[in-house]
Amino acid sequence: MDNKTGLKSSFSISIQAHVISGILAETLALPLDTIKIRLMTQNYSAPSQVKYSGMFNCAVTIAKEEGILSLWKGYKAAVLRQSIFLSTRWYIYTEMKELQYFNSNSDTFTLMDLVTLGVVSALPAVLLSNPFDLIKVRMQGDKSKFTPERKGTINTSFQRSTNLKDTVRYRGVNEALVKISTQEGLKSLWIGAGLSWLKIAIITPIDFIVYTMIKEAVIRNGLSDDYTTHLLCGAISGCMTFFVTPIDFVKTRLMNALKGEYSGANDVFLRTLKNEGFETLFRGVVPGALRIALSHAITFSTFEQIRNFLKSSYDE
Repeated sequence: MDNKTGLKSSFSISIQAHVISGILAETLALPLDTIKIRLMTQNYSAPSQVKYSGMFNCAVTIAKEEGILSLWKGYKAAVLRQSIFLSTRWYIYTEMKELQYFNSNSDTFTLMDLVTLGVVSALPAVLLSNPFDLIKVRMQGDKSKFTPERKGTINTSFQRSTNLKDTVRYRGVNEALVKISTQEGLKSLWIGAGLSWLKIAIITPIDFIVYTMIKEAVIRNGLSDDYTTHLLCGAISGCMTFFVTPIDFVKTRLMNALKGEYSGANDVFLRTLKNEGFETLFRGVVPGALRIALSHAITFSTFEQIRNFLKSSYDE
């Protein structure tokens, strides 16, 4: 195997490992994301309209009324979104990093270089994965019992659950893509994409800085870079999501809204402030932070193991 082929193989293995570790993290953390979505999308303008009083109450209520598996609503869309986002971002990030390396006289990258690469590479990744993020959010927001998608059939009308009296918007990803495109227009698949990228643009520098600081502290104190480090990085990154929760809140409500419900992100923000109060913009912050912490810890701690396993499998 020549150097060029070896580099391509190593690059392919890294992408696969990144995607697999991301999917594993998404699988384990999706219930927290579903709880976050429910807390963000319920109306807080009147006590009688508040269905969930908090994170644990939300989890128990969903499990009792809709079934425990409803905590994983939108799983297929979540996996598709995660696979597309991670592979695209990793590919572009690596290519841009190599390009910058060959075009500069230095063989090192500053923290600002890495942050810039991370933010820029996220933009095309968001654009490609946003349709599935939109579908995921809408499926998670459904309060009806799960109705499986039937192969070869597309339901073009809304169905209602006789028990919960809530709209079942989509029975699967295929139906969602067709209904959104035909009923709301193709461009509606990119609702919230700008807010998704803005959130990443803010949180990426924090992630890089936190990870670098912890890594340096670990090395400086002669400790091993083990699971504790990854858990600590994940926990701090999770706490930092507090600062982008209002952006996530507006994005989530905008994505989950019916056609014409809001005129845009500003409308969501201003109406929430007027009708529900400033504190509502931070609803779902706890499950959101726990989800990020868990996802980061799983992704960081499993990536190397998965990559080494794939490498050994290819070498056999």
